[in-house]
Amino acid sequence: MRKQRYVPKHLAPKPGRAAKTARTVKPVRVSEPRVPKRRSYGFLIFLIVFTLLMLGGICAGAFYLWDYLESFEISRPEHIIEHISANIDYDFWQRSAEAALAPRLTYFENDVFSALEPHLPGILDVHYSIRLRPEESTDELLVYTVRAGASDIGIVRFTPMEEAGHGFFVWGVDSMEMLDSFLDPFSRSITVTASQNASVELNGIPVTGEYIIECEYEYGTTYQIDNLYGAVDVTVIEFDGQRPEPVFAQDDEYYFPITIPFSVDHNFIVPYGALVYAGGELVSADNITDSQIIPSIFRGIVEQADNPDIASSRYEFGFSEIYTGPVITVTNAQGIKLESFINDDGDIVYKEEYSEALKAAHADTAEAFIRAYVNFSSNTGGGPASNLAVLGNYMQRNSTLFRHLQNAVTTRTWTQISQVTFHEIKADNFKQYGDSLFTCEVFYSLTQRGAADTVDIEMLYEILFTLSGDGWYVVNVLAVDR
Repeated sequence: MRKQRYVPKHLAPKPGRAAKTARTVKPVRVSEPRVPKRRSYGFLIFLIVFTLLMLGGICAGAFYLWDYLESFEISRPEHIIEHISANIDYDFWQRSAEAALAPRLTYFENDVFSALEPHLPGILDVHYSIRLRPEESTDELLVYTVRAGASDIGIVRFTPMEEAGHGFFVWGVDSMEMLDSFLDPFSRSITVTASQNASVELNGIPVTGEYIIECEYEYGTTYQIDNLYGAVDVTVIEFDGQRPEPVFAQDDEYYFPITIPFSVDHNFIVPYGALVYAGGELVSADNITDSQIIPSIFRGIVEQADNPDIASSRYEFGFSEIYTGPVITVTNAQGIKLESFINDDGDIVYKEEYSEALKAAHADTAEAFIRAYVNFSSNTGGGPASNLAVLGNYMQRNSTLFRHLQNAVTTRTWTQISQVTFHEIKADNFKQYGDSLFTCEVFYSLTQRGAADTVDIEMLYEILFTLSGDGWYVVNVLAVDR
């Protein structure tokens, strides 16, 4: 079968119509198949380079943005606030409260921790947070309140401290402080009521008169001490050193026993020229009510006018509304303290200071005189006349006592001669009265054997010596009750 040649449509005769004229048909040139050219990679390379540049720009922008955002983030006060909030705990509160409380404490509380200790349990195991105080904050100062549980306890202030980059700054803590509204409720006042004569100590520290307020009790004193924070120890010391327990101690009020004052009168006799002190203060001579008191040993022998040193003075004075009587001290003119005794009339009598110098010089004479005096009165040895002769060596011959002994030799009926054995004899208590008189005491114990019986005797005599011529002689002797 013959293959029909392809004729383009526009050259083909229309159907049903014969060709009017014969036309010469030109041959159609058939093109040869195309051979594809080798492709170029320049665009791909461009695309890759462009993509890499875009990615680099994006990374650089992202890095810049990251650095910018990081600077922005660390510059935000919330960043530091969150850090601080995470570290605000019990220790933070305690340290801050101690620092704030230290300048508030009085000198009665020198241990800040002890002052806070009673209140510390209230802030344990609570949530700590902070919140902005917009009314006090500015662009350059941010103020936040520290909160512990339901209580506001302090303030934290932030200011820009250093550059963070990109025009931002790092905020840092400018100051921290505890709120007065938190510390003040811990502060309290206490009152202590005690006797007027008593001293008060708070935590071992004396409470001075500046804390005294009006007291509702007679003979009492009330102290009020403010600005106390911790537990306190109240001590009252009475005039006699006693430390009574309070009769009431509640709600920061302490009441101690109140001692009623009393009055006292003093009445005593002191030697001539002595000085009287009451509580360390010299008692005025205006309190001397009688200056004519003369010891018995001088009566009838020496007149006060001749030697005023022999006279004693009676002091009478007193104190009213006191809690303890003042200590009475009596000294001689040389400042030597004198001792006292109670005489037969019940008077307190201060004795003149004894003289050791007189004792050293005249003790042997005083003891020898007493031996002779006992021998005479006991009728020992050679009899009354002989004993009187020996006794006369120690006595002033014109004295009343010697004349009395002389009369006794002839007027007295003497018993049979006895025998005396001395066991002890001692002279002591020598006291000077002016330049020409002194007294001493001589004690002896002996056994006296007579025709009918044997007796043991103990006696104490007071002897008065006077200076006559170039020697000291006895002018009087008195027996003294021991």
